[in-house]
Amino acid sequence: MRLSVPEVRHLLTRLLWHGKHSLQHTLDWSNWRRAHQLLAVFYHYRKREYPLPDCFRLLVPYRYLQL
Repeated sequence: MRLSVPEVRHLLTRLLWHGKHSLQHTLDWSNWRRAHQLLAVFYHYRKREYPLPDCFRLLVPYRYLQL
């Protein structure tokens, strides 16, 4: 999924003003968040029995498409 404006703002804030979290932690959190959002979109479509758009079909792990 693309980075949203609020997420870019959050990442820049974290990178410019180092707090208690490391750079690696911040990047890992961002990757986890985007993966979680992608699965949320997938389950949203699946619950409503809408066909998943092709752009998401390439991003969702194959094991989820088998369900």
